[in-house]
Amino acid sequence: IGDTSEISSFSYGDHDSSKIDLIVRNIDIQGGMDSDIKSISLGSGNSGDINISANDIKIVGGNGIYTQTIPPKNEISANGGDININANRIELLQGAQIASGAVRGSGTGGTISINSNSIYVAGTLPGANWPGIYTTARGFSSGGSILINTGSLELAEFGVIGTLSRGIGNGGDIHISADDIFVSNGGVISSTGFDQGDAGDININANSIKLKGPSPNLDPDYFEDDYTGIFAVASPLGAAPGDITITTNTLEILDGAQIDNSTSSWKDGGNIDITADYIHIAGYDEGTGNHSYIRSATVVFQGNESLAFGDGGNVNITANKIELSDQGQISVVTDSHGDGGSLNIDVNHLTLTDDSAILAASSLDGAAGDIDINVNNSLRMSGSNISTGAAQADGGNIHIKFAQQAYLQNSGITTSVLSASGNGGDIKISGELVVLNNSSIVATASAGMGGDITVESQTLITTSDSVISAASDQSVSGNINLGPETNVFTGLESLPTEVADVSNYFRNECNFDRSQFSSFLVNNKPLTLANSSDYSPSLFSSKYIIQDSTNTTFWQINKPETKASDRVVNIEPMIVLTKHTNVDCIN
Repeated sequence: IGDTSEISSFSYGDHDSSKIDLIVRNIDIQGGMDSDIKSISLGSGNSGDINISANDIKIVGGNGIYTQTIPPKNEISANGGDININANRIELLQGAQIASGAVRGSGTGGTISINSNSIYVAGTLPGANWPGIYTTARGFSSGGSILINTGSLELAEFGVIGTLSRGIGNGGDIHISADDIFVSNGGVISSTGFDQGDAGDININANSIKLKGPSPNLDPDYFEDDYTGIFAVASPLGAAPGDITITTNTLEILDGAQIDNSTSSWKDGGNIDITADYIHIAGYDEGTGNHSYIRSATVVFQGNESLAFGDGGNVNITANKIELSDQGQISVVTDSHGDGGSLNIDVNHLTLTDDSAILAASSLDGAAGDIDINVNNSLRMSGSNISTGAAQADGGNIHIKFAQQAYLQNSGITTSVLSASGNGGDIKISGELVVLNNSSIVATASAGMGGDITVESQTLITTSDSVISAASDQSVSGNINLGPETNVFTGLESLPTEVADVSNYFRNECNFDRSQFSSFLVNNKPLTLANSSDYSPSLFSSKYIIQDSTNTTFWQINKPETKASDRVVNIEPMIVLTKHTNVDCIN
């Protein structure tokens, strides 16, 4: 279809427009701006459905496949037609779109359902539409949903899958089921409420999801926001963002890409719920300064601060392994009068490196959210932070529970409050072993009460340059409760540069039955402490250290000496260290 050609169905008055059914080998639309397949109602009737079955569908330029309702008055209820597409491959390039819209009235926009092995959306030009799959709602109408089932989905160069409400009615939901999803270079999956209508939910189920910046820097007269990722957004006029729910095997968020749920009105933000086997968040976009992150936020648009009272949504993540590196972040943030949401993570292995962070923050009078992390195995941090902070409100609490060990190197777990009245957040850490290597656990407040710090572990080891502190500059400092069985403060020191050569202290194997030799005894009697300052006996049984050997090596006295590698059991409980493994002496 080209040169302003079209396949169309129109209706006026109270009549419905006819449906369009196409069963073809391929569809190729590359004409001018008006080369379309469309069904439109300009009266009180409904627009017809569009049903397409094809091998390949390729649309280039400002063309597309549309259904629309444009009744003369908002009081008229006219519903948009559905778009149903079955194809092997779909390409939408340079502003091409598949869209349904309810421009006026109080009806419902059509649903877009797509089944395809491969979907590729990319490319736009200044002044042209962004390429993508859309549903929109204006006036009192509600937007239709988007349902996509595909093997491969790729969005690049401002390619969009989005639902949008610009009126009183709510936007539609987005449901995506795919094997692999790749969103890059300004690609976006979004639900947005620009007016009083709420944004729709986003539900994604995929084997792998990769979100990768940086966002392209195009003409600023046409492209104001450079973002890559998955977004649920609400304006300050009264909309609420929808929830974002993601289930995947692998989730990668790289080079400034984001998953973000934000509200700027008096309505509360939506939640972010992610279930994955592996999550990797790393990098930032040097052009825009955007970090790679998963974030729930409340924000204030200029001139609308008085409307921003909605609380932030929660972030809930369940995963086998999470790795944050190179400034990657997971956060709940409030920059408005609403309280920040809570951040809940349940994971087997959690690693933070290279200035990455898990944080809850508040910049106005909304309280910072809490952070609750359950690590079923181990937590490792290097040059990173887990923190809550508030500028004008109460600080959030941090609770970290782990089964095995938490190792912090050049890292911190902190709560802080800068305001004249806000109280510091509490920190509670519980697990088997806590190691602080040039690291800190700190709860501070300015004029309010400092937060409490509780460390419940079997063993706590800190270097001399590590800090555990709960303090308030002008009020009552918080309490520090350390309850491990063993507290080893300043117990990590560097080894000397030169290690003594102990080879001269080992005896020849064939000397063990002579009068002079060195030995030690294995005593099965339980050890007791001479006084309270003695070291505790080892919890390891000697049977794991001393074992019988079966191989025999013959050695003669005049052979060259070698370093000890075994021991010979003489008459129990005597053991002699030897230089060879299990020898029989031959003179």
